This record gives sequence, C-alpha cells and structure tokens, in this order.
Amino acid sequence: MLNRRSFLHSAAAFGLLSQHPGLALASMPGQKRLVVIMLRGGMDGLDVVQPVGDAAYRILRPETGTEPPLAVGDFYALHAGLANLQPLFLAHEAL
Repeated sequence: MLNRRSFLHSAAAFGLLSQHPGLALASMPGQKRLVVIMLRGGMDGLDVVQPVGDAAYRILRPETGTEPPLAVGDFYALHAGLANLQPLFLAHEAL
C-alpha cells in the first residue's frame, strides 16, 4: 500500500532525476556506460537471452533464427545478432 511518506519520497526522487538526467546511481570504474536496448517488434526478452537449458523453452518456441544462439553458460544463450555482447556476458560484466 502506498502511504504518504513513500509517495513523497518517490516524488522527490523523480523530481531530482528529471532535473539531472545524466545522474548515474551506479558507480563504475573508468568510462564504462550502461546501454539500454529497446526491444520492438518480434524480439522480446526470451529471444535476446534464451533459456536453452530449459526443455519447455524448445517445446514452446520451436522456431529459431537462421543462426544458432551464442552460448553464455550451460543454461542461457544470446541471440546470434548480439555477438558483440557475448564476451561481456562471459566475463560477467553484462547480466
């Protein structure tokens, strides 16, 4: 339940962030940046990071792309179009 105190905290945080859009709340060494990928059309989250280790995934989504997905572990794989992100996933820098 939203009470008055939490509403005021949220409103103040929103006001602060809207005045400083470059403000980053996560600290990272160096000049690294967060990249947000907007998924539109037929690509959704389960198409980007595929749970190939789950047997039900292949039953529910038998159609795959023309290229095989890129493994990033025993259970998950990336869409083939995201080959540039595979090293980041393998180094645990993109989660």
